[in-house]
Amino acid sequence: MKFLLIMHNNPQVWDALTDEERQEVMSGHGPFMDTARASGELVGKRAGPGCWR
Repeated sequence: MKFLLIMHNNPQVWDALTDEERQEVMSGHGPFMDTARASGELVGKRAGPGCWR
């Protein structure tokens, strides 16, 4: 079974975060992606235009 995970970024919320808060959000992505890739669960990824300005 495969699932599609869509992560939406609200630019207004992102812009309102402090640099520290943004770093905290981003620091969680690497370990998540590494775990999903290592387990074979990550089939692919793609970021749309304007993602994470």
